This record gives sequence, structure tokens and C-alpha cells, in this order.
Amino acid sequence: MTSAAPGTATPDDDTLITAAFGMPSALPATALASSLSNFTGDTPDDDTVITTAFAASLLSIVGALFVLFNWVCFPANRIFFLKLITFLAVSNLLSATSYVISFVARTAALDGAAADAACQLQAFLMMTFETAGIYWTIAIAWTLYRQVVRKRPRVEQWERAYHVVCWGVPLVAALVLLFTNSLGGADAGGHETWCWIRGADRGDAAGYVQVAVFYLPLIAAFGFNALVYLRVGRAFRALVDEGAVDAGKERMVQLRLRLHLLAFLAVWLAPLVERTWQLIDAATLPPPLRVASTLTGCSFGLLNAMAYGCNDKTLRPWKDACVRAAARLRPPAPPPTTTVAPAARRQLDEALLRAEAQ
Repeated sequence: MTSAAPGTATPDDDTLITAAFGMPSALPATALASSLSNFTGDTPDDDTVITTAFAASLLSIVGALFVLFNWVCFPANRIFFLKLITFLAVSNLLSATSYVISFVARTAALDGAAADAACQLQAFLMMTFETAGIYWTIAIAWTLYRQVVRKRPRVEQWERAYHVVCWGVPLVAALVLLFTNSLGGADAGGHETWCWIRGADRGDAAGYVQVAVFYLPLIAAFGFNALVYLRVGRAFRALVDEGAVDAGKERMVQLRLRLHLLAFLAVWLAPLVERTWQLIDAATLPPPLRVASTLTGCSFGLLNAMAYGCNDKTLRPWKDACVRAAARLRPPAPPPTTTVAPAARRQLDEALLRAEAQ
């Protein structure tokens, strides 16, 4: 989640944002309207960020739909591990959809109450499902750990707990932020791009709500996943030494584990750098960093689909379907021609001549 914000802050807004987390439950309507006026973009950089987010989000939606299509249309792929990846894709799909709201709102030139409603909806969806996506990566890592390291065959028994944590915790956090008026423009730096956890300028306590609620759990999730995948990788190497697993399969597993971590880093490293820069000195934030942060942060659905959802098992039905389609499109082969040996041809010609002579 990159950190940019819809709405130019006014002096009154600064006072409101200062007390954003834990402020009184009633926020004056005039202040809300002034800080969340529209998604039109104050600068060309804002327009570039919104357009980049829209394009990357569409790719994420395609990636998430690919995973969902695999689950629905190919029953042979319905194992528990791929089921967890499907839930990750659902969270990515809804999170990517939330980014599209900025582009739609800008295109429709929403303002006033309509812009405020779109802002709150976007912030709520983004907070809920981006966090849920991070939690589902933890669930996937933990399942691998229990199955490979702990050698527990019944990993499915954790599914209910996964749903409670991965959907319930982000939903409760988003509701708390909503009812404490902590959802809104993600920055107070004068940029109008999208809404998320309400941000603030340097020195304002509200600016650290994003860090406490989202970025610290994000860093903890990456650390947990890295440690778990390290243990899983060691366990697979031990299985190779014991002769229980083929070395080629072990190499593929190690590559897949690295891809999981690489996808996580590719998505969240630039947004984390941008958020840190904004906390230190938002005025000097370079526009290319904003664009890079947006590009990678909105590509989670595509990158997760490539890292988690593309393997031999999930791609095999597509390869088979392509082979069958190519066979149907190939023109039919011509009928075989009968060839006659030269000696048989001479005998046939002689017989025809004798028949004509008679």
C-alpha cells in the first residue's frame, strides 16, 4: 500500500488530522468535505500516480481471476494448499478493486458527498483486504511449516482459525479506524490520489497510525515468512539426504519458496521506503519514488498469482487445453495415396493390353 492522499490539507484539517486516531466520534461535515473534496489530482504527478495505480490494479485483477478460475474450473487442483492461495487471490482481487475507485472517481469528477462516500469506501476496502492478503501469506507459510517441518498431515484443521484471523482481524481494525474517523486521505501533503488510513505531515502523531496499524505488522509478517521458509528449506534438504525426496523436486521447492519471499519484497519494499521518507521529510519525496511505489504496491495480485498460483499443477490444464485447441484448429490431413510398385504396374498394364486385344 503506497501512501498518497486525496485532499489538500487546510489549517482546520491539520487540527483534525492531529487527533485522527482517537478523536471524538463526530467529525464536522464541513471539515470532512474540505479534506476529501475530490480525486482529480492536484498535480500532473498525482494524475500519473492514479493512472499507474489503475493500470497495475487491472493486471492484479487479471492475476487474481486466473487463480480463481483455476480453482473453479479444474477440480483436480482443489487441494488445501491451493485453496489457501485462492483465498489470497480473493483478498488481492478486492484490494485491487479498491484502487480502481480513484480512477473512476477522477474520470466521473466526483466531488462533495459523492467523493466523501467513495473515499470512505476505498479506505475501508483497502485497509481490510490489503491486510488480509498479508495475513494469508502467513497462513500459507504456516501450513507449509506444519506439513513439512512438523510433519502434521491434517493441516486442514486450521482452516477455520485462518478465516477468523485473516478476515476477522483486518475487518475489526478497519471498523475501529472507520468509527474513530481515522480513514481518509493517506497523506496531508496536498496530494489527491486515494484514501486509506488518514495520514499527516512530519511531527503529527496521526502520521504514525499507518506505521503502527499496517507497516509494523507488514515487517513482522515478512520476518515470520522468511524464518518459516528457511526452516522449510532445511527440512526439504534433510529429506533429500534421507533419500525420501528427489533432488530435482527439492530444487523446485527451494525456488518456489524464494519466489514467495521475492514477490512479498517486490510488492512492499518501495511503499515501505516511501512511507519512511514521508515521515522523515515529505517535502523532498521524489515523484519517481511515488510512481514506483504505486506500480509495485498495486501489482500484488499479479505478482502473487505468478509466485503462488503458477506451477506445474495449475498450468497443466491450460497446457492440455492449448494442445487440444491446436489439434482442433489444425487442418485435416489429406487421405493417404496408394502407391503401386513398378513391377505390379507393368503386370497391370500387360493385363489391360491383353483384355483390349481380345
